[in-house]
Parts: sequence; C-alpha cells; structure tokens
Amino acid sequence: MKPGIYSTYLLLIRKAVIFFLLIIPVFCYAQPLGSDSSLVIHSLVFKGNKITHENIMRREMEFKQGDTVTTIELQSKISQSKLNLLNTSLFNFVTIETDTACVTRAIDVRITVIERWYTWIGVIAELADRNLNTWWETRDFTRVNIGLRLSRNNFRGRMEQLRFAFQVGPSQKFSMYYEMPYINRRKTMGLVFNAGFSRQHEVGYITKNDKFIYLNSANFLRQDLALSASIRIRRNMIHSHQFGLQYNKYNFTDSLLILNPSYSFGNNKQFGYFSFVYQFKADHRDIHYYPLKGWYFDIIANETGFGMLPGHAGSIWNLNPTFRYYQPLSVRFNVSGSVAAKVSSKAAQPYFYQRGLGYGRDFVRGYEYYVIDGKQYILIKTNIKFALLQPRTMQIGFIPSEKFSKLHYSVYLNIFADAGYVSGIEQNENYHNLLPDSMLGGIGAGIDVVTYYDKVMRLEYTINRWGESGIFIHFIAGI
Repeated sequence: MKPGIYSTYLLLIRKAVIFFLLIIPVFCYAQPLGSDSSLVIHSLVFKGNKITHENIMRREMEFKQGDTVTTIELQSKISQSKLNLLNTSLFNFVTIETDTACVTRAIDVRITVIERWYTWIGVIAELADRNLNTWWETRDFTRVNIGLRLSRNNFRGRMEQLRFAFQVGPSQKFSMYYEMPYINRRKTMGLVFNAGFSRQHEVGYITKNDKFIYLNSANFLRQDLALSASIRIRRNMIHSHQFGLQYNKYNFTDSLLILNPSYSFGNNKQFGYFSFVYQFKADHRDIHYYPLKGWYFDIIANETGFGMLPGHAGSIWNLNPTFRYYQPLSVRFNVSGSVAAKVSSKAAQPYFYQRGLGYGRDFVRGYEYYVIDGKQYILIKTNIKFALLQPRTMQIGFIPSEKFSKLHYSVYLNIFADAGYVSGIEQNENYHNLLPDSMLGGIGAGIDVVTYYDKVMRLEYTINRWGESGIFIHFIAGI
C-alpha cells in the first residue's frame, strides 16, 4: 500500500470515530429511555456528608451498586431514598441526580446532602404544668423549671444519639439517653439506653372537677428513678420492633398518701418494679414530623410488675394501638385522620399510674385545660388542611453556615374535629369529675407553620362540647 493511500485511510478512520462520538449524544437524545428500559446502577457517589459515614447513608437507599432497575422503578426508588434520608433527621436538604451512559445503560447516582448542626447546648424552660395552655391560665413563673440540655445528634457520624439534661425548679431532673441504631454488620439491630432521676416539690395528687389539685411543700414530695434498656430490630425501611426492660423506683411522702390513699400501690410510700415493653411500628409516611401522604401504625404492649407489685395482686398490662392516615386531595388540599386507643387489665390501678386523655399528645382538642383519668380510652382526630404557602426554600445571605442559611418553610390552614371517650376510672364521687364516661368532642380551625430542624408551631381556635372556646398553641403536628 502506498504511503499516501495509508494516510488517507487513517484520516477517514479518524473522522469516522469523531463522527461516531459526536452522534452518540444526539442518538441518545432522540431515543429516550422507555419506562420499561433496564438500567444498571454503576455507582453511588455521596457528597456533603462531612460527618455522616457513607455506610449509614447507603443503609437508607432503596437500591445499591449493581442493581438492575427499570426507568420507572428508578424514579420511584430515588424519591423514596430521598425521603428515607430526610427522615433520619441528619440532613436539612437532600438532592439525588443521575447520569446515564445510553450505550451500556449504566447509571451513576450522585447524592448531595446538607448536614444539620448536630451539637446543641440549650437552656431548658420546662413548665411544671402539663402544657403551655394550662400554664398560661396563671402565668406563674415560679412554676417554670430551668436547666441545661446537651445533645449530640449523629454522634461519631453513625446516627447515634447522646443527650444529657439537668433542671431545677418545682421539678428537679437529671436524665441521660443514648441510642446506637446499628450494632451488627447488616445494620438491622440497635440498642437504646435511658436513665432518669427526678424529685418534685409540687405534685398533682388528685383530679377534682377534671383538673389537677396540687400539693406544694418545701420538702420533696415524690422521687422517681427510671432505668431502661431496649433492643430495636429494623430489617427494612418500613417496619421495626423494639423490646425493652424497664425498672422504676418511687418514693412518696406520707402527706401524699394521707391526702389520697389511692395514690400508690397498696398505700406503699417506697417500692420498685420491673416492666416489659414491646413496640411494633409500620411507617409509610412521606415526612415523619409533618406528613401529608401515607399511613402509620404502631402498637405498644406493656406488662408492669410481673405479678410482684407491692400490696397488689397480679400484674397490670396495657395495650396502646395508634393508626394515622394522610391523603392528598389536590395540589393544595390534604385530609388526615387518626385513631388511638388504650386497653388495660381489670386490675385496680393507683392514681399516679392511671393515665387517660390529657397527657402528652393524646387529648381531644378543646380540652387542653382538663385531664380525664381512666384505664381505657379511644381518641379520634380528623383534619382538612390547605397549603397557604406550599413548601419553599429561602436563602439567608448574611448567615455564613449552610446548616442555617438555607431553610425551608410552609404554612397550612386547617379545620378539624376530634372526639374521645374515657372509661374505667377509679375515683371518689365527691371529686365531681364529669368528663370520664362521657362523650368528648371539639371542633376548630388553625394555622400550622412548618420549617427546618423539624419545627412545627400550631395556633388553633377550638370549641369543645361544653361550648367552651379558646386559642391554643402546640409544637407538634396535630395528627
């Protein structure tokens, strides 16, 4: 072959290669991947996780390197993986992007996160009352407990939680909490430890007219010690089981037991007992702290005393199931509902142990000022909400740290109706408690403000079944 002809062939081959490389993107663009096209996950690249270990993030992904998925499956898995990462409460923002090689159908996935601020040292201003609304009736600042709380979230970058708290005031407390979510290689098993000690100068020793009657003393009226250890099993993103053993020790003064002989087990002033607690969760919600879509179910079973309660025959068991449902009606409208219940054994229960409605998040809206004691209850809540401001992001330029400078917020208007019923109260008729064994109901409207770091504030106007009305503030989602 002549040298000139060889050079011509070489030039033609070079031009063909260049043309082929140039035409590939056009061909890929002209031939979009179908919903049933198969893709292979070539790599997962994590960015922005300066503290969080990569294996913790991989645990929350719905796919792994080497998986084969269709295009439509990939989009669904990407959306769910984003929610899984956000629901760890480790990140403020999560972005997942993909690059596809159209010839090999291999896909590279980039997961970019903005981590939260994990170390918090805060001042505790805890109310001696059950909630802000009951405290606001008196606005008595002597009934405010002051203290310090140290929290280290994502401890060691492994999603561990470590918290210490100390407070003084009408109720003095010291507590420690440590959670290790994963102790095995498969990351399906974790441990939780909790310890707390409290002592109180002021105690609600009886319920009268459906409200606490308090006893105050310069001495400590009640001292509590609580120790617990639990093992948590989470084989997938949805379901979890937790098994726990707890020890409680109490010390009550004579004055409490004189004023209310039914306050303690067998009128004993000092005793301790063990409890076994089991909890099952099935969580299909989108965003856990303020869900708009999906459903949630859990059930807590508690066996107290193992038949060795002081001055008490047998043991006490409780079952607490909860179901919550969330459904979008349109782009801006959502509906939600929940049912919570408590079932207890027939055995007699002392006053300090009985808990019906009005404690924690289990209450009928409109009855924030009341407590309804009893062994059994059912609570139904319904909500219709309108997104006045749909979720949006704002950048605050003068804040240098991205952990705080970029925030999300949304505002919802809502109307609601609740109903509840409590039974099985053991009380003296002279205390005039009218709410147990009667139908409870409340309706109202409110506004919810939701922002980053899982913060929710609700301002609600409610009318209860008695015709009483009021404006109430809460700092957790209504359902």
